[in-house]
Amino acid sequence: PSGHLFIIPLLRRLGFLKPKLVTWFFRLPKSSSWWKLRNLRFSRYVLNGFDGILCLTKQAESDFQQRTNDVLVKYQAWFADPEIFMKDKERPPQDTGYFLSVGKTRRDYITLLKACEKVNATFRIIAPRATAHESYIPQNVQFIETSQNPPDAAISYPELRDWYANARAVVIPLIFDANDTSGYTNLLEAMTMGKPILMTYSGCLDIDVEKIGVGYIIPPENPEAWVKAIEDLLKNPERAKAMGDRGLEASQNQFSQEAFGTALNQFAQAV
Repeated sequence: PSGHLFIIPLLRRLGFLKPKLVTWFFRLPKSSSWWKLRNLRFSRYVLNGFDGILCLTKQAESDFQQRTNDVLVKYQAWFADPEIFMKDKERPPQDTGYFLSVGKTRRDYITLLKACEKVNATFRIIAPRATAHESYIPQNVQFIETSQNPPDAAISYPELRDWYANARAVVIPLIFDANDTSGYTNLLEAMTMGKPILMTYSGCLDIDVEKIGVGYIIPPENPEAWVKAIEDLLKNPERAKAMGDRGLEASQNQFSQEAFGTALNQFAQAV
C-alpha cells in the first residue's frame, strides 16, 4: 500500500512477471531532486506496469489517471473496523470527559496548545513530544509521549479505545497542506466511536465534517478559532451528541466495512 515499488512494475511492464499487480496511494508523491532518480518510479512508463492503482482521495485518483494509461485507477474510501472500536463499549455522556488528540503526522500541536491555555476544559494529547517542539504544556493538558518508532509504544489499542470512549470530542490539529491526507485514520476512528470532531482545514480528504454535520473545521494556525469551537461544544452538549450520532451513522453506512469490501471486490474483479 505504500506505492514505493520500482523493479516489480518495471518487470511487469516488460512481461517478465505474469501476476496482476495492484498498488495503493495516499497521494501523488512530491518530486525529488533529479539526481536521486526517485521520480522514475512515478514516471508514466513505470506506473503503466501496474494493472490497478487504488487511491484514498479523489484528487489522487485524478492525478494518477493523468499519469497512466491502460491502468485501472479508482478512488476507494477507507473505513475503521467497528469491532475494534465499539466492542463491549457504551458511549459515555457527552457532557463529561476530555478533548482527545492522537497522531504525529503533520500535526500542529503548537496552535492547539495555545488554545488549550485559554479554555476551561481538560485535554489529552498522545504524540511524540517533538511534534509540539518547545511549546509550553498547560496544566489542563495531559501530554502522553510516544516514540517515533514504534509509534504506539506508549499506549495499546485497547487503551486507546478506552480513551476514545471517554472523550468529549476528538481534535485533529493539522499543518496546512492542500494535497495531504493526514488525519484520515483519526477522523474515521472518531466517527466510528460516535464522537464530535474538531479538525483543521487541510488536505484533500473527501469527508467534509461540517457538510455531513459531524464537527467543525478550524482555519490553519488559528488558536482563537480553536477556542471558539471548543467552547461551543462545551456550551452545547446536545449539539455535540448529535454530531457524534451522525458520525456513527456515517461510519456504519457510507464508510462501512461492508461498503469497503464490496467496492474492493468489484475493483479486483475489474482488474
